[in-house]
Amino acid sequence: MNQADTIRLHPTKISIEAFTTRAGRPGGYVLLGRLITGFLLDRHTPSRVAGVLILMASMGGTMLAFPSEHIVLLALGTIMFGAAQGAELDILAFFTNRYFGNADYGAIYGTLSIAFIWSLPFGAIGFAQVFERSGSFDIAFAIAALGLFVAAGLLLLLRRFNPAVCGTTADIESNASR
Repeated sequence: MNQADTIRLHPTKISIEAFTTRAGRPGGYVLLGRLITGFLLDRHTPSRVAGVLILMASMGGTMLAFPSEHIVLLALGTIMFGAAQGAELDILAFFTNRYFGNADYGAIYGTLSIAFIWSLPFGAIGFAQVFERSGSFDIAFAIAALGLFVAAGLLLLLRRFNPAVCGTTADIESNASR
């Protein structure tokens, strides 16, 4: 359950216990996303894993942008969106290491992390502005879903890692073939 779900459920006057139970779930989905991402990145082609996880977030955002009366679809959209939020920083760390190596990892990852973290308030402000103008988060979720769809496509287009930067060819092939 996320902000959009809580706004949609508000008119139904659900109990405070039910509300707090549902409102706390996305944190668990973020944790689940981090665990699944690490597991999959170690065993499958990383660009495909990243692309599919971000595509999953796009699908979750689409489910939230075009809400259904079926609570199962809202829950599924929330799970998909939340799990991908957990995956983002893990994907960033993994790809930073694989594409740029360890020599300047701290500086490169730090710069990318700062850009990522500084963008978060702008997203929140954008969602709030959309809600103020339209009374719904639907448009904001649709824009987020579109952006995530484009990002997933770009991740799927990434080339293989450069062995000279990130390690031996055997290391890369063993990770990609799993």
